[in-house]
Amino acid sequence: DSLIRCIVCVEEFNVSSHRPKVLPCGHHMCTPCLENCIGRDVNQCSVCNKTFEATFAEDINTALENLIGYVSQLKVYYSQTKESILTEAQKEINHLHSTTSTLEIFVYEKKNKVARKEVEIKLLRKEIDEDNKSRDEALNEISENKIMMDQIKEHIEKINTATDENSIGVNISKLEEKIKTLKEHVKCIEEKYTTEPAFVRQNMTEEDRDILNM
Repeated sequence: DSLIRCIVCVEEFNVSSHRPKVLPCGHHMCTPCLENCIGRDVNQCSVCNKTFEATFAEDINTALENLIGYVSQLKVYYSQTKESILTEAQKEINHLHSTTSTLEIFVYEKKNKVARKEVEIKLLRKEIDEDNKSRDEALNEISENKIMMDQIKEHIEKINTATDENSIGVNISKLEEKIKTLKEHVKCIEEKYTTEPAFVRQNMTEEDRDILNM
């Protein structure tokens, strides 16, 4: 960095106002500083204090000047490249933010969908349990119906085969009682199995209801 700066004012050399001039001692000064130095009684280097002739101050270090011009071009190039890269990077960051927001919405919707499905599965399991329970109860009812029908058939057979009036009367009384019981039983079955069953949804929790309504 010291090669491209004046040893006096520490300004960077350029090809216009601060052109690099080389002293006999090898040190460099910019044109304004060298002109100020030449105006003194003794022309002396500010670094090593060696004196030099005023006429020597006209020498321009063209090699250094060319290097400075090249460095300046590089600075401009890298500055433009830097801005271009930063702009592109910011553009990609914005795009990434947008994509992330889309993914977050997707995850939120899928999460709610899964939650709804879980509630529906839970309700379906309850409904299946209720159906299994109703099925088992219906099977028990069928068994009871068969037993009652067999008992009625038995009393009918006894009535048909009885020889004395007393036996017939007893079996008729028992048959009437069985018929009455059967009617009540059939009525209960009809009321139970023809009434619209209560929906499982009526017994769900508030949390489950909120999830299903999302």
